[in-house]
Amino acid sequence: YDFPRDKTCGDVIPGPTFKALNYLGVDFSNELKSMQPQFPIKQTAVISNSGKRITKTWKQFAYNAKRLDFDNKLLQIALKNPNVSFLPKSKITTINRRVGKVFCTASNQPSFSAPIIIGCNGANSVVKRKLAKNETSRETVYTAVRQYHKGLVTTPFLNEIYLSKKYPKGYFWVFPVSGEVCNVGFGIHPDKNNKINVKEAFKDILENDKVIAPIFKNAEALEEITGAPLPAGERENDICGDNFMLCGDAASLIDPLSGAGIDNAVWSGIFAAEQAIKAFESKNFAAQGLKAYQERIHSTFTKNWLRIFELLDLLQATQSLLIF
Repeated sequence: YDFPRDKTCGDVIPGPTFKALNYLGVDFSNELKSMQPQFPIKQTAVISNSGKRITKTWKQFAYNAKRLDFDNKLLQIALKNPNVSFLPKSKITTINRRVGKVFCTASNQPSFSAPIIIGCNGANSVVKRKLAKNETSRETVYTAVRQYHKGLVTTPFLNEIYLSKKYPKGYFWVFPVSGEVCNVGFGIHPDKNNKINVKEAFKDILENDKVIAPIFKNAEALEEITGAPLPAGERENDICGDNFMLCGDAASLIDPLSGAGIDNAVWSGIFAAEQAIKAFESKNFAAQGLKAYQERIHSTFTKNWLRIFELLDLLQATQSLLIF
């Protein structure tokens, strides 16, 4: 891929992301804290299907920024390191593992090899498809759509999350990315008994929801609806093996309750890099040598996520009883 490039996302850069970046160095964190364009966020409101709301004020620094801008800024910072190489407009076409190494070919590039490959290339990671011995469970993959709008009736410096009685396993969001433009989207947890067309559900909410539709009375869509899978909270699948580790969406590190994943992705990249250093020091690139990375991810994030899935099922079953 070349940069800047768009990525379907809610565009929220939460406070824990900057804590992770600060771990890499104060200068690194400060560069991203001051990047432009950004839209500071101080509060998040959760609004029920009856219009009642609960508002949370954030203590940590956070902002909304289009992933097109945020990811490109990350890349520019990384490229300041003379040891980092970037191959734009190149896509890995084949991956093979043999004689203790991973061999890759990429479009427009000569083949290359390394003792470790770290797959940070999203929900449909080619590294995962070629090297991992498991598949992402469809029951833990959310589906989300996004569309930028302007002219909404919103509250400044506030992210809004709307709950829907008609779609109880999902939520609708309105996240401002400037004084005029909002990232608007809808994501939903899969329901094996009721297959939902997420794009059509999004349109239905915009047009017919009694709480949400009035906000869009004079709004204007700025793009076509885009969508993306959000692999959430798996713990059964291996995210490392002989000569490889997976990070971020490739490792299914979306928080199943909030749908957030940037902070988890940053931490997983840090953990994977630290494990890679240990692997080079010990010259052990086998699955057993990299297993500590997976255990660290599990103890930090995924050990509690199965409980969240159980909570979501409970909330769906009892939503009609909620007075909020």
